[in-house]
Amino acid sequence: MLRSKKIIYFFFLVVPLYADESLSLFDAIVRGEVALANYMIKKRADVNVTNEDGMTPLHFVWDFSLAKTLIINGAKINARNNQGSSPLHWAVSRNLVNIARLLIEYGADMNMADVNGQTPLHFAARNGNNVLILLLIKNGADVNATDKLGSTPLLTALSFGHQKSSRFLTMAGASEISNAEALAPSSFASLTRNPEVVQILETKRLEPLIRAIFIENFAEAEKLIRSGADVNISDINGNTALHWAFTKKNRYLSKLLLDKGADISSFNHNGQTPLDVLKALKEPSFEKYIHTLISNKTKLVKMEIVETKEEYGE
Repeated sequence: MLRSKKIIYFFFLVVPLYADESLSLFDAIVRGEVALANYMIKKRADVNVTNEDGMTPLHFVWDFSLAKTLIINGAKINARNNQGSSPLHWAVSRNLVNIARLLIEYGADMNMADVNGQTPLHFAARNGNNVLILLLIKNGADVNATDKLGSTPLLTALSFGHQKSSRFLTMAGASEISNAEALAPSSFASLTRNPEVVQILETKRLEPLIRAIFIENFAEAEKLIRSGADVNISDINGNTALHWAFTKKNRYLSKLLLDKGADISSFNHNGQTPLDVLKALKEPSFEKYIHTLISNKTKLVKMEIVETKEEYGE
């Protein structure tokens, strides 16, 4: 007689094992333990726990999805550490563009100053990060904010040798340096002997229309155009509003400018017309759209000429 064999299956619930069960949520994030951090958040860990420096998990987070999870679960967007720095200060200081953008989306204070009076824009200027500089200005950062030593973001960028960022800030509306006393006399003298720096400091502010397009405040740009702003005004480099609208690849503003008579043949100081700028973008879809607008406008003008001649019997 054959005995029936019983096969016994054992089922185990497999869970992650962590060597150090005393880790806090803050520790997990600092160590880069994303899976553990998510697990802890799910188990109602305190998302605003701080260390001895007043740092919260949101200050140190580097992973975008984890940052969003923290925020959704109640992390304080504008929490200050012992130095008065917010998570936005820290994201900007580490050049974490996506996390900075996320924090801004959820209400981060653009102009919060730390104990030294420095705003996130000062940090972006110190790093020479033009992407973050534009992001902050576009969302309301004060380009002329001064820290406790009187330094503006412009002076900060100049002091760290970021001439491109300095020019960028000037174009975005930063004032000429009015707080030279913030630097030691020798340092300021050294700056002002640099021809490129002198040129930056002598740069005039952009006309309101071009500045609005430059910092991507397109609603303001539209308002200015419809209020009668000169659509052929140019910046110090000869770039017109149309040059900038093409550069920003904004279809609506480009069409509006063309409808209002923007000159497509105006040369900047590099000898480029807006169409040259358009071609250099290498954006076939956008380029086709613009050429279609121009073609339709040309046809309309020709029709109006024919109608005028017929009206006067020519």
